[in-house]
Amino acid sequence: MGRSEHHIFLSTPMTAPLMSALARSLSTGRKALRRAGHGEPVLGPGAHGGLHLDAAVFGSAEQGLERFFIGCGARARAFKEQINGPVGRLVIPLPGYEAIYPHLWRDLAAAQSVAPFADLAPALAERQRGWIEAISEIVAAFQPRELILLTGEVTLAEAAEALAPGAALDLAPVPVRKLPETGLAMLQRLYADGVTPPARQIRRLMQFHARLPQTAPVAAFDPLVAVRLQRRFAHEIERFAAHPMVRIGVPPRLSVVAA
Repeated sequence: MGRSEHHIFLSTPMTAPLMSALARSLSTGRKALRRAGHGEPVLGPGAHGGLHLDAAVFGSAEQGLERFFIGCGARARAFKEQINGPVGRLVIPLPGYEAIYPHLWRDLAAAQSVAPFADLAPALAERQRGWIEAISEIVAAFQPRELILLTGEVTLAEAAEALAPGAALDLAPVPVRKLPETGLAMLQRLYADGVTPPARQIRRLMQFHARLPQTAPVAAFDPLVAVRLQRRFAHEIERFAAHPMVRIGVPPRLSVVAA
């Protein structure tokens, strides 16, 4: 495994806090990385980097919610052209569909008025494009030596070991960014009325709502639909795992729902 290889961690909007903590851990652990034989950590593409962390290939929450990261293949090709070298490990955390769609909605709902998740859920649950298509496009662009898919509740330690194996890193804390349910519902009412509070006021409002009793999630699939999406995801992971170049991290878990 020569240093000329580029090893890449790709994040979706749902795993942005994980990537943020990973970036800090790599930045402060450069000596440990060198001792383990790894190159320099960088954000995004760059011919001088050895370990790359990127959130632009998948794209924004809006791109994910509306068309499930369509265009990620073209963005991956542009990335590959800039690094101008072979790709070794390509590490991608993969959330299940029942988790990523509500998260993408919440990301958008925190900043703008969006249609209620319940109105979008039927079409999202039936959408044909998914991880098989998106990952296949990305792999075709990068042509990695190894594809590492991290599923389930991915820890920072698992992500760091997948990208930079053997490096004794001091791991940074993973930031928690989930807004309280009542606070997110209130923001949606304000945005719908044409009111956009300043960031400082939003922070104060969220702190207040965090102390209140919380409602059911404002963005969630019906339990039976969620199980169907989990099964689809598990089947797709099995298809990925059948390929010799693919390594799967934590296997996905299925919920049990009474009929």
